Amino acid sequence: MFRQIVVTEKHRPYQRLLYRFNPEEPVKEYEMNRVTFGQICSPFIAIRTLHKLVDDEASNDETLKAIIHRDLYIDDIVTGTSTLNEALELTQNLITLFKKGKFELRKWLGNSEQLLTHIPLEHRQVLPITFEERDSGCTKVLGLKWDPKVDSLSYQYQPCPVKFSKRAILSEIARIYDPLGLLTPVTTDLKRLMKYLWLVGVNWDETIPEEAMTSFTQYHRELPVLATLQIPRMVTHPNATYELHGFSDASEVAYAAAVYLRIDTGTEVRCHLLMGKSKIAPAKKISVPRLELCGAWLLARLLEFAKDNLSTINIEKVTAWSDSMTHVENWRHVPTNDNPTDCASSGLRPDLLANHDIWWCGPPCSEEENEEKPITLLSQGKEEDCRLLYQSDNLPKVLRLTVYWLRFRDRLRKKPFLPSTSPPTTDETDRALRSLVRWTQDVYFSDEKKDLSMGKPARRHLRKLTPLLDDDHLLRVGGRLGYDEIPYNEKHPFLLPKSA
Repeated sequence: MFRQIVVTEKHRPYQRLLYRFNPEEPVKEYEMNRVTFGQICSPFIAIRTLHKLVDDEASNDETLKAIIHRDLYIDDIVTGTSTLNEALELTQNLITLFKKGKFELRKWLGNSEQLLTHIPLEHRQVLPITFEERDSGCTKVLGLKWDPKVDSLSYQYQPCPVKFSKRAILSEIARIYDPLGLLTPVTTDLKRLMKYLWLVGVNWDETIPEEAMTSFTQYHRELPVLATLQIPRMVTHPNATYELHGFSDASEVAYAAAVYLRIDTGTEVRCHLLMGKSKIAPAKKISVPRLELCGAWLLARLLEFAKDNLSTINIEKVTAWSDSMTHVENWRHVPTNDNPTDCASSGLRPDLLANHDIWWCGPPCSEEENEEKPITLLSQGKEEDCRLLYQSDNLPKVLRLTVYWLRFRDRLRKKPFLPSTSPPTTDETDRALRSLVRWTQDVYFSDEKKDLSMGKPARRHLRKLTPLLDDDHLLRVGGRLGYDEIPYNEKHPFLLPKSA
């Protein structure tokens, strides 16, 4: 493909090279006139050329323009139609279009034998010869295996000798190519193991701890099961109505999201997993409610991505589900046991994934008819966002920036405030410190503060500190120092977690 694209004359000196055909000849200078392999810009030039071709030669054919702009991957076109007649027409139009640019389409392959009979034999894809029955008739499509006879996708995984080092485990994770995230429950557990090795400080080629060794050995033994998975490629149906349903979940390990397509044919309703994704929780301690919000944010992005890439079908409704008891528009609550992303946020062993129906097909709630469902509304104060605490370890700097932020907030609320150019005062710095303490305590000690405000005794892990709430509802250390003649802040210091 690259060699069919001519480089403009003024740019050819940038493709200059020195070469001789045998050692006896003098070295000569050459310039390559066409796009060559190995250059960073070559894929872009190739795609841009094809976009220009369809814009110039088929400007009135919206179908061709959409396919070239949406379904072209460098030198591969992966597309489809609803009927055989549409496929035959599209095939002929593509061949005609590319011939105008001196490109010849080859390696045709499809799931319809009738379609392939209209394509010359020498232009069809030759399937590789394999001695494994499960790989017979399969070909690679964008990194995945596709069996056109049964129209299913599968994964390639070849086991390698097990090695117990951080480098080997990272290499093993990288060998699982899963662009759609359909194996997210499995990869989450592997990424959790990798995070553990970083936290304990294992070097790249050092032998990993025995606990991690046992876990990885079991995973390595079960990973070949992934190659036996058969995932239906076709999920749409003629004259059906479609909805997108997304689920999110979080645990102390990770947060995850998954998107399903709900198909209503009039006689049956079914769901298909489209994509999934997970992210490991940060090393710094973050509350599960905040991770739930991260999962919701991840799901919102996946739903937007899925809807944009399903432009060929009409999505009538988009619904997001979470087992968190927080309701906003277009979000619904799903019980934890019915949440398919629960296994993605906690991890799942490879041998359990194939038969995990709730992950592949979604929970019953996504297949039920749309009916009136009770909604729980919770009112909750907006948590202050203190990203500065994660971005800097310099407390004076954080306090100074917090002062300026509080001044700006006062200005928006039409409260008296000092000019932004004036240095922070002592009172302002104290106010900033209390704001940061309040946010930290709300993240780490929200339940403990709630118990004390209701008159309940302190929880066991804080009982020795005799905690109390001051007039600003801040948690402080109590005890016998309260009777001493010393300043209040020294008698009752703020209670903060060790990891704050």
